[in-house]
Amino acid sequence: MLDIRAIMSAYPGLTLSAIIAIVGARAYLLFGRWQRSTRRLAAAEERAARARKTEGSQTTIESSSALQRAARGSAITAIFPGVFSIPLLLIGVFGGRYQLGLGGTTDYFELALLYFLGAVLLGAIIGYGMPLTRNAFVRVLVGMLAVAPWLIGIAYAGDSNHLNGFDAVFVAGMTVVLGIALAYGARRGDRWRLVARGQ
Repeated sequence: MLDIRAIMSAYPGLTLSAIIAIVGARAYLLFGRWQRSTRRLAAAEERAARARKTEGSQTTIESSSALQRAARGSAITAIFPGVFSIPLLLIGVFGGRYQLGLGGTTDYFELALLYFLGAVLLGAIIGYGMPLTRNAFVRVLVGMLAVAPWLIGIAYAGDSNHLNGFDAVFVAGMTVVLGIALAYGARRGDRWRLVARGQ
C-alpha cells in the first residue's frame, strides 16, 4: 500500500515543490477570477461616483490607505495559499514534529508557521504595492517581491534551518515563475486589485 506520509517525510523538498506548483497554478486562476470580478466592481463604483459627483470621494481600492490595502490583501492570502499550512501542521502532529528527509531534519511546526506567515506577508506586499502595478513590468516586480519571503521561509524551514546553493536556485527560480504568474493573472486590467472596497 502506498504510504503517502512516508513519501512526504522522505522527500520534503519534492513535496514542497509539488505544493508550490499547485499554488502557482491556482494563483494564476484565482487572481484572474478576482481581476474580472473587481473590474465589474470598479465599473459600478465609477458609475456611482459620477452619479454622486462628489469631489475627492474614495471609491476604489487604490484610493484606500496603504495600511488598508495591506490588511485586505493579507486577509485574502491568509486563506489561500495560507490554507496549505494546515496539512503541513497535521504532518507534524501525526507524523512527528521532527522528520528526516533528504535535506536534513525538518521541523514541521516551524515549517507550517513560516508558510502561513509568508502567505500573509505575500498578500500584504501586493496590497501595499497595488497603486504601482499599472505597468506590466512593475506588476512582475511586485509579484516577485511578494513571493520571495514566502519561498525563503519554506526553503529555510524545510532544509534544517539553513540555506544552501540549491535552496538559492530554487527560491530564485520559483520567485520569477510565481511573480510572473501573479502579474499575468491580472494582465487584462489597468490595475491590480485583490479586494473590494471595505466601506
